[in-house]
Amino acid sequence: MQVKKYSFGVSDYQHEIKRFSFASPLTQHLSFSAEVVTSRTGLQDCANSFDQTTLGYEVLPRLQVAEQVQLGIGFAQLDGGHIAFITGDRLDMADSQSFIVSTQWLQAIPTASLELRLTRTSYDAHAVYEQQKAFTDNSLLLSYQLHF
Repeated sequence: MQVKKYSFGVSDYQHEIKRFSFASPLTQHLSFSAEVVTSRTGLQDCANSFDQTTLGYEVLPRLQVAEQVQLGIGFAQLDGGHIAFITGDRLDMADSQSFIVSTQWLQAIPTASLELRLTRTSYDAHAVYEQQKAFTDNSLLLSYQLHF
């Protein structure tokens, strides 16, 4: 299990992300990973002050299809949270659900990997704004990860 906290702030703007990750082999060729992410963003001490919080999770089982290749199919959910303004107004943000297909190539270095991830995300905007419809977003992500 890993717990990571990222914080960034300048002047009156603050952004904080917390990640709780878990990965474990289930069998010789099957592994399971999960992640919970919380985020808090805020702008203080001005007329447009706000505070936004979100909560999301991801579940991604992986099957080893070759010695250095893993294939994963998973699901992610993000609670869009809300934005609270200094005036007392509150704006609910759209929730999203994602379907994930991931291919990971493990490198010769045991702590390095290359991942190609295809994600289809559906946003439930009409649940928040009655006049708007839900929409989807497709993304392709290539990442190289090196862990120290």
